[in-house]
Amino acid sequence: MKDNILLFFVLFIYSIGYSQNEVINVQPSIMVVPYTNSGQNALLEYEERQEYKSIIATINSSFQDRNFYPKDLQETVNQVMKNKGINSLENLNFDIVEEILAEARPDIVIKAQIYIHKELSGNSVQIILNAIEVSSRRPLSTLPQLSSPHFQTDDYGYIVDRLLKQDNNIESFINNSPYAK
Repeated sequence: MKDNILLFFVLFIYSIGYSQNEVINVQPSIMVVPYTNSGQNALLEYEERQEYKSIIATINSSFQDRNFYPKDLQETVNQVMKNKGINSLENLNFDIVEEILAEARPDIVIKAQIYIHKELSGNSVQIILNAIEVSSRRPLSTLPQLSSPHFQTDDYGYIVDRLLKQDNNIESFINNSPYAK
């Protein structure tokens, strides 16, 4: 009996010591949203155009590959539309992005400015990423405009994937954030 108590005590002390060495790395929650400063409704573009959905999905995948797990924009949009009783993102009398952020409650919003160019010589994409801390509205990181060459493809996800991987652009964007330190 005395040996069992001693064994239990030793195992207990060992487990305390082991648990103190274990470090848990918690990533902030993020959400990628299309953005425009030209007056367009970027979320409407996202809802109506497959190219935008493909680009946002590719950006999300780039973060997932680096152990960030973005909140799902489409599910959040659907929930906000259901909660507000609306069927369209046109002619709204409220700020849909604010409603999405209130519903999803991410720590960081990644604003993705997306410009799609369709020409006879091929398709190209320009993107700008801005990471904003939601609670303080403080900018955390910016990925300046990236422009792809023209590709003979309609796979805009492929084009954006190449842009993000080129010169480790996505790594630089993440590493410039204070959360990466």
